[in-house]
Amino acid sequence: MVFVIYSVFVIMLLFSLKKKSYIVFKTLNSLAFIGVAVYCAMTTQRVHLLLGIFPGLMGCLAGDFMLATQYKKSFIYGLVCFFIANFCYVIYFMNFYPLSIIEFILPVVSIVIVIAFSYLQNMNYETYEKAILAYSFMITLAMVRSVVVYFALSTPMFLLAMIGFILYFISDIILLFGKFYDCRFKDKLTILNLIMYYYGMFFIAYSLLF
Repeated sequence: MVFVIYSVFVIMLLFSLKKKSYIVFKTLNSLAFIGVAVYCAMTTQRVHLLLGIFPGLMGCLAGDFMLATQYKKSFIYGLVCFFIANFCYVIYFMNFYPLSIIEFILPVVSIVIVIAFSYLQNMNYETYEKAILAYSFMITLAMVRSVVVYFALSTPMFLLAMIGFILYFISDIILLFGKFYDCRFKDKLTILNLIMYYYGMFFIAYSLLF
């Protein structure tokens, strides 16, 4: 039932694209995944886990709101919010399993890949290249952390969290091309990005039920 209600919110968001109500529905969807986390934590009496993951969820909420606005600097502000959110997620996972040096390999590789993407003919990061590189490092580290913790502890909670972070990670790759790559499919990329992102956040929040 939680999944069905959440999906209704996502569908409403998709239908609000290019409308003035978009920022309202985007904010409502972000409040929805926070609501899912609160509901799951209260149901299973895992308030301590909610407190651990809550800063990250709130950072994503703030980032979503900033990206939904049309202000000149909203993208960079949104990126900062998501950077902080992902840092909080890394800290959250460190409560369950220690961070190792080897986990930094893929985040560094992601920086190299993002730089390589900048050489594509239709790719233009504008003035955001350094911010995008820093962000790519942090989101990749958060995703890697979710994978490492799952394989170390192998519980249903961490399985759902891992699935959520992988979807979240994929959504950011799509967003990178949707915003900075000049192509005819930007609208479709936006829809795919929103679906991947919001269901990724759903699984992250829903993991507290297990």
